[in-house]
Amino acid sequence: MKPSTRKVVLGFTLSPPKLVSLQPKAFLASCSADNTHQPKIQFFKTMTDKNDRAQILAANEAFYRAFEQKDLKAMSLLWSQGTGSICIHPGRKALCGWQQIRTTWEKIFRSTESIEIDTEIINVEIGQQIAYILLLESVLQVSRGRKFKAQSMATNIFAKMAQKWYLVHHHGSPIMK
Repeated sequence: MKPSTRKVVLGFTLSPPKLVSLQPKAFLASCSADNTHQPKIQFFKTMTDKNDRAQILAANEAFYRAFEQKDLKAMSLLWSQGTGSICIHPGRKALCGWQQIRTTWEKIFRSTESIEIDTEIINVEIGQQIAYILLLESVLQVSRGRKFKAQSMATNIFAKMAQKWYLVHHHGSPIMK
């Protein structure tokens, strides 16, 4: 009998990843319960606060507005300041801890003249102390007078600390066309 490849991490059972062709609309359809491309919002077991959904979505929106406005102070208020925070920009290595993450945002903001980000939420999962949002990012960036367009699949993970939701993990993976 083949040994199980499932792992249990923080109480969640994880199966090995399935390889998926990342054609955005096809992927969205596979994640949408009714193929309408509407976000699928599910809740883990029980919620302690019915406002959590609104708070998480607001924190996610505030993250992208701080990104667009190149507002490091607003970004600092959204991120957990701990060493356990992780950020993986598309095509880059993992940054661990708020100090490394802050440094990279400073560099991005300094080298970017303007940035516009449209997001399309695919899935939201909410637990008592942790939540994640899976979304599609469409980015238009102007740097050194040149325009760059890119799409990424992103995961934003939030942890509830002292009754507030903080971003603890952002991972953007480029979508190749």
